[in-house]
Amino acid sequence: FGGWDWLVEISYRPGVTDTLALTAREALAIAGAEPPEGSLVQTARLHLLACPRHEGRPEIEAAFAHFWNPLIQQATFLSRAEWEAGARLPGLLP
Repeated sequence: FGGWDWLVEISYRPGVTDTLALTAREALAIAGAEPPEGSLVQTARLHLLACPRHEGRPEIEAAFAHFWNPLIQQATFLSRAEWEAGARLPGLLP
């Protein structure tokens, strides 16, 4: 994962049905690897960006404005500097 300047994670907001996660849970059950009772199966898209012009957060957020639907999804933006300072993506929960 080297060479990135920005990390963007897009996931469903709490309370929104994650149909891919439901399918994954069902596939695990069919394969005999059903997750433990009460566990969560969630999906998210992770984008790593290399920005040679060193764009700031407003420019990156504007560039991603059409990649997610803020009514049902949430986006988390982390710069490489924030990552190296110890910032991490939040856990996904319903």
